[in-house]
Amino acid sequence: MSNEVAITPEMIGRAGQPPLVLCLNPKDDVLIALQDIAPGTPLPTPSSGEVVATVQIPAGHKVAVRQIAAGSPVRRYNQIIGFASRQISPGDHVHVHNLAMGSFERDYAFCVDTRPQHQPSTRLTFDGIIRTDGRVATRNYIGVISSVNCSANVCRGIANAFQGSAWRPILTSTAWCQSRTRPAAPCLPKALSCCAA
Repeated sequence: MSNEVAITPEMIGRAGQPPLVLCLNPKDDVLIALQDIAPGTPLPTPSSGEVVATVQIPAGHKVAVRQIAAGSPVRRYNQIIGFASRQISPGDHVHVHNLAMGSFERDYAFCVDTRPQHQPSTRLTFDGIIRTDGRVATRNYIGVISSVNCSANVCRGIANAFQGSAWRPILTSTAWCQSRTRPAAPCLPKALSCCAA
């Protein structure tokens, strides 16, 4: 009855591509489509094999990894989520058209699969600041970026408006290359590179 999420190397995708499916538990009868899957697409399975999608599988829906006989339970999270209302073949879309509710014995043995969590051997830290009241925080930077040269004066005016305040500018609009050399802003170029496209 494990509810463990098993993300195996087979689920990572091929050649740096985003994964197509997710396996929530190695004992599951289904995989979860992480994107729309076209018929004929090979999908990796937890058993290091693969199954081929027989029909279009919408993102977020289930695809069968093995043969499921009519009337047999269907497992997701290694839990029964319903019963096959007709035979389901590997690669089939599993949804309301072939999955039905049914009566079965339920085992309410909560938390029987829990495992103790290992504490890290070293104390975790982060590069933050300690406030006067003892609380900790991270340092934030606000960037005013000129996208074209003609707006540089506007950026400089914004930066100048904060002179003498707690929001002291560390980078003015005079030159982008300054941020690469100013020791007060070592993380600013990295943050700005995420914005510039």
